[in-house]
Amino acid sequence: LLQHLPPDTVRLQHDAVAITPLDRTWTVQPASGEAVEADVLLMAAPAARVADWLRPHRPDAAAVAASIRY
Repeated sequence: LLQHLPPDTVRLQHDAVAITPLDRTWTVQPASGEAVEADVLLMAAPAARVADWLRPHRPDAAAVAASIRY
């Protein structure tokens, strides 16, 4: 996947502290610094963490993530 995407479009090992939806994009605030705007998010994190990120903005999606048991 990484080989097929433009450079600097994937951020690995960046812990997001907040994710906020805009009109058709998302703003991701990483713990390490400057916010990033994204068209698409792939949340590779524990389901409970994804639920926490989504709960304020997309409660239906947060409920789905929170229901994942592992």
